[in-house]
Amino acid sequence: MPWVDPSLESLYLYGRALLRLLPAAPDDPLPLISESVLLTHLRTEAKAFEEDLALTHGSDEPGQALPGVGTGAMYESPVERLSVLIDALNQRFGLNLTEADKIWFEQQKQAIKEDDTLRVIALTNDRDQCRVVMERKAEDRIIERHEANAELFDAIYQKPGFREMLMTYLAESYDEIRSEGAG
Repeated sequence: MPWVDPSLESLYLYGRALLRLLPAAPDDPLPLISESVLLTHLRTEAKAFEEDLALTHGSDEPGQALPGVGTGAMYESPVERLSVLIDALNQRFGLNLTEADKIWFEQQKQAIKEDDTLRVIALTNDRDQCRVVMERKAEDRIIERHEANAELFDAIYQKPGFREMLMTYLAESYDEIRSEGAG
């Protein structure tokens, strides 16, 4: 499709980049817009070639609609990445972290993901800019999580009903251990 006015084309492209960063709802906070949407260069060219896209008759075999046969994006399992992190920490710092310690790391990540400010920053900025803010706020989230875990630990010894419910839950591991051992 030909375009006539390069300034309108650049305005459209800038608006499209900016639109992704603006709040979706009226109550959403305004994002920290940085130079990530600053349009400094725009290359516009005349069409390089023209091709006839008409459908042709003669082939009864269906084509492939989606590349990858619709399998979706392939990604590395987060559990695998966490196992690699645990192994690296054990080797580098002489720690004895086990599979049970993965929960601590997942707690920290979940606390970061639940922080509303960090969510807005992550949704409206690039990875590097988000990391700068996240590193400042991460310690606060880790301390808050530690304090919440301390409250749970104290409840085990200060609230007999809490302890009883926890022990009932932990007793379910018997069936899990037995089923894993038989498999």
